[in-house]
Amino acid sequence: MPVGLNVFLIVVIMIPAIGLVVGWLAGKIMEGQGFDFWTNAGFGALGSIVGSLAFGFLGLHFLGLIGVAVKATVGAASALAIASRFKKRQAG
Repeated sequence: MPVGLNVFLIVVIMIPAIGLVVGWLAGKIMEGQGFDFWTNAGFGALGSIVGSLAFGFLGLHFLGLIGVAVKATVGAASALAIASRFKKRQAG
């Protein structure tokens, strides 16, 4: 399998898939600030990509499933924190 295809599969399929599960976990970590399951999962998928990019820009590289899960959890929790701030501002 060509290297470019491997990178594509990891970035486009694996990281967001892990992010769906991690989004739920981030919702539990951010207790009281989270949203429903599907919203948390969506922010998890988005946050996992953003977290992976942010860690890469900082020069921090984690390998394997656990490394991706750590980056995704940090990214998803950050995305949920930002989203909950906007939600609170709109509510009052």
